[in-house]
Amino acid sequence: ARVEGDVWFRGIKVISEAKALTIGAGLVAIGENFKRESVVKKILEFNPSFYFITAIHPSSVLDPTVSIGKGTFIAAGCIINSSTVIGQHALINTGSLIEHDCHVGDFSFTGPGSVLGGN
Repeated sequence: ARVEGDVWFRGIKVISEAKALTIGAGLVAIGENFKRESVVKKILEFNPSFYFITAIHPSSVLDPTVSIGKGTFIAAGCIINSSTVIGQHALINTGSLIEHDCHVGDFSFTGPGSVLGGN
């Protein structure tokens, strides 16, 4: 049920940092890398067993050998090729192409349409 003052985005309730500390699972979807890292650390200080989900848009294509860290978001239309490693809490933006054997670090961000060459 919607309560007066709740914020919703495309049918998903957006919650505050304080509220995030009271639930057991979620995804920190803040575009600024250092702020995202700071919020993740705050959550883990309060709740070390918090479960960070990984969200992958169904239109993205990932090779089965891709490794993806917890708390990562992969937007629509991405292609991620073989033996690529995506770190924890990374944001891979719309239409990014990440070729084979790349390493994308923790708390990193690719802009829309980014292209990373193999290895």
